[in-house]
Amino acid sequence: APPASPPPPPRVPSSVYLFDFETSTDHPGWTTTTVAGGAAYAFTRRSGYTPSGSTGPSGGAAGSSFYYFAETSSPRVLGDEFVLAFNSSTTPPGGCSQIWQLDFYYHMYGAAIGTLSVYDAADGGSVLWNKTGEVGNSWRRKVLPLSGQSSMSFRYTRGNDYTGDAAIDRVSLTCTPSEISPPPPPTLPPPSPPL
Repeated sequence: APPASPPPPPRVPSSVYLFDFETSTDHPGWTTTTVAGGAAYAFTRRSGYTPSGSTGPSGGAAGSSFYYFAETSSPRVLGDEFVLAFNSSTTPPGGCSQIWQLDFYYHMYGAAIGTLSVYDAADGGSVLWNKTGEVGNSWRRKVLPLSGQSSMSFRYTRGNDYTGDAAIDRVSLTCTPSEISPPPPPTLPPPSPPL
């Protein structure tokens, strides 16, 4: 009998980017961009509580300390937009012929939470997902497919007062072979009780 062929090597997801925002304020590829028709405001890197009471997280997701958030205190007004965009030409060896996957944590706690949206390009494009209003004082995880590119943006539209801080943490972009399921979410520490 002919010798058996060795089994093919397992196809493993190729992690391209992972940002927990812990090590530095310099995160290559991330920018604050200009929205058509007006200026966009920057998300702010922070650890611990946000400056305003009754809104925002008390720390980062999954045990990390730092995160990015939209500071909605004065002089920000209803409808102001915050943009955090990512764009990079770096791809896995041989490119990504499978699925670009975005995995991130978001926090939307406060009486005046606006809308957090994810777009499939750094300068806009199609809306992949959005969420409006408070979801509780805890970090939530979201996994989304991207349209075959290492480019995307978070956009947050301010609600009607300062108790509308929204935050983002632990962002990863992965080139994932289509037959591999996304990894299970990590175990998060229990949320802090509201003050």
